[in-house]
Amino acid sequence: MLKIEHLSFQYSRHSLPVLRDISLALPEGQIGMLLGKNGAGKTTLFKIILGLLTPSGGRIELDGEDILAMPLRERARRIAYVPQHIHFGELSVYDSILMGRVSYFGLKAGAADHNAVEEIIREMGLEKFADRNAERLSGGEKQKIAIARALAQNPKLLVLDEPTGNLDHQLHARPEPGPLYGRSFLFPERWKDPLFRKRRDHNGGTDQRSLRN
Repeated sequence: MLKIEHLSFQYSRHSLPVLRDISLALPEGQIGMLLGKNGAGKTTLFKIILGLLTPSGGRIELDGEDILAMPLRERARRIAYVPQHIHFGELSVYDSILMGRVSYFGLKAGAADHNAVEEIIREMGLEKFADRNAERLSGGEKQKIAIARALAQNPKLLVLDEPTGNLDHQLHARPEPGPLYGRSFLFPERWKDPLFRKRRDHNGGTDQRSLRN
């Protein structure tokens, strides 16, 4: 479970708070949707969860552990992020997904890391893309690779920022929801996508939370 208690954030002592006394709970295996107008603080909250910003007050727990005090490598194993804008450099699709395992292997991937990548590729129907340059794929295909990379981390929580906006209907038809089960998801309200709809329906709905200035 993701649990946020009385979280606040401001960029400096003299600036207005971006987040003020935010609390929410997201049970394991559920989808959380953040509601809020532009500038309400959704991205700021994401950055705090990911460890990119430090809150001025409050607490964030994942399965009872304080993630704000968690080493970054351990946090990277528990929380994965799929950004809206994705770049892979010159890596192949296989190696791009393998990068999701860095927090486990450090300098050199082992057999368990390769097995995890091969399983994700198979479950998401990416076999024909595995050896291709990920950066040269279409926008929708790149977004699907980014989701696969996040799943390769085997996280408890996925934070997503409009990751499937460019996916076509053929890609929406896959993956089957199997690799998505048993994980929690957090994303902005403006993103609603069929890729996760089967998983949402299976788990009984979506929790919606509001952020207001």
